[in-house]
Amino acid sequence: MLREIGNLLCARSIQRKSVAYLSVLIEEFCELFVALFKEGLKPKFHNMVHYPGIILKSGPLVHLWSIRHEGKNKELKGSLQGNESKVNVARSIAVKTQLYQVSLLIGERRNFFKVALKRDGVFLPVEKVPVELKSSNGAFFEKGCLTVKKIELKGTEYQVGMILVLECDNIPSFGTIRQIFLNEVGEVLFLCNRLITHELDEHYDAFVVSSHPEQSAILSCDVFSHVPLWKRNDVQGRSLVMLKVAL
Repeated sequence: MLREIGNLLCARSIQRKSVAYLSVLIEEFCELFVALFKEGLKPKFHNMVHYPGIILKSGPLVHLWSIRHEGKNKELKGSLQGNESKVNVARSIAVKTQLYQVSLLIGERRNFFKVALKRDGVFLPVEKVPVELKSSNGAFFEKGCLTVKKIELKGTEYQVGMILVLECDNIPSFGTIRQIFLNEVGEVLFLCNRLITHELDEHYDAFVVSSHPEQSAILSCDVFSHVPLWKRNDVQGRSLVMLKVAL
């Protein structure tokens, strides 16, 4: 129940009927907590009761949370520890942070192509690109590209072997990343082996999938969900894919 609440709260888009369902889940969770632990609700549980109303007024909570600001605390503390001057500490940290952001924007880190080539990227000339890829994504491979094992896009790392949500109609359609291509413009193309989605296992809250020979090439900007997943096997040998957020 708590996992389902977390999935709905972290969803980037949510329907009104899902908000009503979220309200029922939170109410049931609070009643169950009081019945099992024989104690009053914590302040966080009280705050959770108001989440459905906030979503209706301001949209999905994932767009409002401050977790990224919390994640910068370690960097700011590191800047402070390496600074011998203790006069106007706030200004020193602000200047260091601004200089670091400038280096990200205009420095070498902005050119993903050069960085990937220096790390583990392998240059792939146009003539060596598979014909089926060039026929459907010719503009992407005009000047050749790199093949990489992993890449970071907007703070999210993608690796060969990860699972992507390619489409979602009634049930999601998944694909296993087989290759990652990167061109000079900074566009990223995933070559995926499609998976067949059979059913939702309610015990694990995960989808049962199996391999399929069909391949699909999709640009990173066209992926249905930008949250990468992993495939796991249960004791029965079934392949399971568990969503991290509600779709």
